[in-house]
Amino acid sequence: MKVVTINAIIFISLLKSTYDGIARQNDTLFTRNIGSISFEITDTKTSNLIFAYPIVSVDRGSHAILVQKAKGTDNILQLKAETNDFQQTNLSVITKDGRLYSFIIDYNQDPKILNLALTPDTTNLVQPVQISGANLNDEAYKSIAKRIKKERPFMRTVIREQKIQLHLTGIYIADRSMWFTIQLTNKSQIDYKIDQVRFLVRDRRRTKRTAIQEQELVPQYTEGSETINGLSKGFKLFAFIPFTIPKTKEIIMVINETNGGRNLQFKISHYTLIKAKSIIRKQDSLTTY
Repeated sequence: MKVVTINAIIFISLLKSTYDGIARQNDTLFTRNIGSISFEITDTKTSNLIFAYPIVSVDRGSHAILVQKAKGTDNILQLKAETNDFQQTNLSVITKDGRLYSFIIDYNQDPKILNLALTPDTTNLVQPVQISGANLNDEAYKSIAKRIKKERPFMRTVIREQKIQLHLTGIYIADRSMWFTIQLTNKSQIDYKIDQVRFLVRDRRRTKRTAIQEQELVPQYTEGSETINGLSKGFKLFAFIPFTIPKTKEIIMVINETNGGRNLQFKISHYTLIKAKSIIRKQDSLTTY
């Protein structure tokens, strides 16, 4: 009887050791270093990053670099230095096919490469990620835009700068997309030509010693006036993947005038964001920044 008991104990011990070994093996995490692509920019020339798929998210490490999608495209990102010198920083771009591109950005007064085309086949410095909701095509966006144009404005916040008035008329949720609608009123005789419109997520409160941390939101679709003639009005629509922001952050809508100084900055709080009006009953997925 003692022999049987001892053998049983040995068997159980061996079984436990084997199970613990398998458990430890299954708990092992496998990691892979995702490298970054080095890229140089200047303040006197515009550089272009050309992706195989539409851009859905851009995050820059410093406000010293200016970024925007090229007009009329959704897969070309334009870069320019804000000053003639800056410390090395980084840039992260996510495209619609669910891939992350990481860049190390340096200043060079005369960069050798101005245009860089990137595809998953030509670089292994790309990491697949999961993106929810980014599957609408241009026809779908145009159809939703027609519906939104028929909606009555329900937001009243207005800012003014040198006889240019910016009015956020509404925020809407429709078919896996979030829309911002604005009205620009030009009360001067001088035409107002829009150079670029940017949406930045920033901390609401910053100390002098704290570096500016911001993330740029890139619209999936835009529509509307590019020039507001003197004594007239114009409208613009911007579609994003639905998102929310924490109470500690805010969205800054920046509209710059071409060759002019009538630049606008419009703050959108988390409280304003959650007032978004749904124009269809279908549920939408949210991305939190």
